[in-house]
Amino acid sequence: MLPMALEQIDESLLRRVVDEQWSENQQIDFKVKSYEPSDDGRSELRKDVCAFANQDGGDLVIGIAEVAGKAAALRPLMLGNPDLEVRRLIGTLDNEVEPKIQGAKARAIGLTEGGFAIVVRVPKSFLGPHRCGASSAHRFVVRNNTMTNDMSYDQVRSAFQASSTLADKATSFIESRLTALEGMRGHRRLNGQPLLVVHLVPFQGLARRLGISVSDARNDPNVMRIGDAMNWYRRPNLHGIALYEYEAETGVDEYVQIYRDGCVEYVKGIEGHNGRGIRTIFADWIAAGLRDCIHAYHRTAQIWDLGGPVFLSASLLHCAGVRLDGRRAQPFDHLNEFARMDLGDTLIDDIAGTLNLDALSQPSMDVLFHAFEQPKCTFYDAEGNWIAIR
Repeated sequence: MLPMALEQIDESLLRRVVDEQWSENQQIDFKVKSYEPSDDGRSELRKDVCAFANQDGGDLVIGIAEVAGKAAALRPLMLGNPDLEVRRLIGTLDNEVEPKIQGAKARAIGLTEGGFAIVVRVPKSFLGPHRCGASSAHRFVVRNNTMTNDMSYDQVRSAFQASSTLADKATSFIESRLTALEGMRGHRRLNGQPLLVVHLVPFQGLARRLGISVSDARNDPNVMRIGDAMNWYRRPNLHGIALYEYEAETGVDEYVQIYRDGCVEYVKGIEGHNGRGIRTIFADWIAAGLRDCIHAYHRTAQIWDLGGPVFLSASLLHCAGVRLDGRRAQPFDHLNEFARMDLGDTLIDDIAGTLNLDALSQPSMDVLFHAFEQPKCTFYDAEGNWIAIR
C-alpha cells in the first residue's frame, strides 16, 4: 500500500510515486483511467478489489500510467465531479460484491494541472472470501504479485476456514481471561466484586497484522480514555500496558489492559448498596462502563488506524446473590443465583465504519435485564439510541 493514511495522500506523494518509478506489487495496482460504468467496467472493478481483499489488501491508484509495471506518468481524470466518481465506485463495491467488503474506501486527489486521481484503499478482509462474478458466474479471485488469478479449491476452502478460525481464537482468548478473573487474577489487583468485564478483540490483531506501540499508548492520554478520565496511570507490563485511576492497598476499582495485538480488557467493580442493606448491582453503572469502553475503543481504533471486524464480549463475574437496581430506586425482586453471567457477544463488522455505538451495548443490557425477569433495558429508545438516565 501507499505509505500514508488514505486521508493524508496528496499530489506530492503521487508525483513521488511517478518520479521514483514505483513498481506495481502485491498491494499496489496502477490504472491509467477509471472503470467504465458498463457491465464490463463494473466487473473489472469488482475483480481487482476482491483480489486485494482476498489476499493482503492494497491500493488501486487510478490516474497513473504504468510501463512494464512501473509508474510512468500522472494521467489526470477529467470526469467532472470527483465526489460523484468516488461514490459510483464505492457504490458498485457495496452493492455488487458478496459478502460486502468492510472498510473499503476511496478518495479523490486534486491535481494542479486540473482533473484528479483516485486512490481506492482495500483492506485485508477477515470475513471472506469475496466473490466478484455475476450470479451466473461466481468467481473467487486473489492477488498474486502483480496478477489477479482465480483461487484454487484449496485457497477458497482455506479462506472460508480462516474467518471461523479467528472467531474461535477470539472466544478462546476471552474464555481464558474470564477464567483467570473468576480466580481474581487480573492485570491489576482488584479491590472488590462483582465485576463487569468487557473484551474487544480485533481480527487484525489475531491474524498478527496489528502491533500496538506500548510507548505510544503510554504517552497518549486519548488511547482507551474511559469517559472523561485523562490522568490515569499507564503502567507497561508483560502483555502490553495497564491503565487505572488509583490503586489503594486493597487494589483498583477498575482497569483497562491493552494487549500488544490490540485486544482490550476492561474490568470494573460494580457492587453497591441501596441503603436497605441489600447486595445490589446498579444497571446504570454497568451500562455506563460498557458504553464508555466501546466509545473509547472506537476512538482508539482511529488513532491506531485499525479497521475490520472486532469481537465484543461482556460478562458479569462473582454476582451470585445480588439484585439489580434498574434506576437507583427499588431493586427488582429477582435474586440472581449465577456466579457468572455472560451478556452476549457481538461481531462488529468494521470498527472503522459508521456505527451506532450505543446500539452495540443495548443487546448486552437487554440480556442483563432479562436475567432479572425484566422485559428489556429501559436506557435505550426504539432505535437503540441512549436515553440519558434520570
